Amino acid sequence: MILVSGYINIESIEHNTKRVQTFPIYKERGQKLINLPIKKIIFIDVDYIDEFMENEYTQLIPIKLQDMEIYQYYTRICSGIRDGEISILSPNPEKDTAVFHIIQIAKTEFIKKAIELNSETDNIYGWIDFGISKIFQNDNEFTNTICNIPNLLDKIKLNTIKIPGCWPLNPYDSYGDFMRVKWYFCGGFFIGYKDKLLEFEKQVKQELRCILEEEKKLIFEVNIWFRIWKKGFQGLEWYYGDHNASMFNL
Repeated sequence: MILVSGYINIESIEHNTKRVQTFPIYKERGQKLINLPIKKIIFIDVDYIDEFMENEYTQLIPIKLQDMEIYQYYTRICSGIRDGEISILSPNPEKDTAVFHIIQIAKTEFIKKAIELNSETDNIYGWIDFGISKIFQNDNEFTNTICNIPNLLDKIKLNTIKIPGCWPLNPYDSYGDFMRVKWYFCGGFFIGYKDKLLEFEKQVKQELRCILEEEKKLIFEVNIWFRIWKKGFQGLEWYYGDHNASMFNL
């Protein structure tokens, strides 16, 4: 089992946005994740990777946002669209920018990249947000919870993805995807078998294409995941979890 994460510094891309969670905060939280004695592949912004300390459990991979397929696709689509024609779901406009959304949507692509790097040795991969330590009450709870994940792998059925959500899944939800964040899925963690994760990654890209080209909008990754589930994607196993340690109660 391998945990996968990624960090792209939005501040260095969107110079005019003011962000509450600045690089020093991400550096502290991210290093806590790196330090955990559990196998990980973490993609780090090439301009900031030297700020982090690698260890025997963690492979740090330099990356640029421009290298991401999702970002390349987004910029290619936007090059043929007039400024302002794509609407962005932004409850907090200073945080929820287009680049922010693209990085969040890229979680499944980070998983794909990790599988491609390590495809012969592990069958189970889990996404975990780089700054996830912020949701825990203290460092001990963080360490004990994350390091316990390998003990829960028997909870994952073959060819499935276990994914926590704050709201019970509702197939009759007709409230517009662009009206609010839909917390049917928490967003910060999911784990499953690599073949199903690669299918999921393809579905995310396909749904993003539909959203951008046909609907001319950009929404949260959790809204995209819910759309995919509603359309009948098989293998997403929901369980209750909030934005705290319960997110990891497989």
